[in-house]
Amino acid sequence: DNPFSVWAVVNQTATATVKTILSRFDLDTGDTRREWWFALDAAEKLYLRTYDDSAGDVYIGRTYSTALATGSPLCISGTYDGSKQNSGFKLYSAGARIDNANSTSGSYTAMEDKSSVTYLGATLSTAEAAENLFNGSMGIVLATAQEILLTSQLALYNRARDYFNF
Repeated sequence: DNPFSVWAVVNQTATATVKTILSRFDLDTGDTRREWWFALDAAEKLYLRTYDDSAGDVYIGRTYSTALATGSPLCISGTYDGSKQNSGFKLYSAGARIDNANSTSGSYTAMEDKSSVTYLGATLSTAEAAENLFNGSMGIVLATAQEILLTSQLALYNRARDYFNF
């Protein structure tokens, strides 16, 4: 596995559905390409997961078990250090670390590079249709092939806060 980070300024609408921020998650029946998924679940809880696609629906990651606010801007991010361990994931909101639980299914070996498309605000279903759509608005979304450390998280948050005035 390789390190990466996803960072976003979003304003989510309360819905009882998964809200994808950014993903490399494609369930096309002929050739699944699950790599990673950064999203809010149906209860507005943030998570970042990496998938072992060759093993089926097997993943590791971290989540924040408290619902995030709806109807106001959020500066959120997820990082992964490439360690193949739940402890290698970190979630941040407003520049502060918030993850407090593992998000695991099955026996994870590694995330394969499936050359998947990166989807903004969605994943791809078995019917090759967008699903798990983000409900709300997004101001900035970025992904980078490195772990964004705490000092940089705080700097990014401060810049976004000044720009978006929240």
